[in-house]
Amino acid sequence: MKNEIEIKFKIDKPQRVRDLLKEKGGLFIGKAFERTIRFDTPNKDLEKAGKFLRIKTGFANTITLKERVANSNYKERREMETT
Repeated sequence: MKNEIEIKFKIDKPQRVRDLLKEKGGLFIGKAFERTIRFDTPNKDLEKAGKFLRIKTGFANTITLKERVANSNYKERREMETT
């Protein structure tokens, strides 16, 4: 089990970011369409408990359970994941 902290940035010039990554030795490994299927009970019991259960397809197929971490200043979740 690990904790995940999610931070999002608005990027106004995505091509500039790609160019900088390439300059620093980053390699493009290909595109993938990701599909996320979220599961919960009809009463949204998981969501009410601060949990998120999903199956994600794309580069790999994964099942993930995320749980909100109390008293965090960030969007932090405890995460269990398997392929």
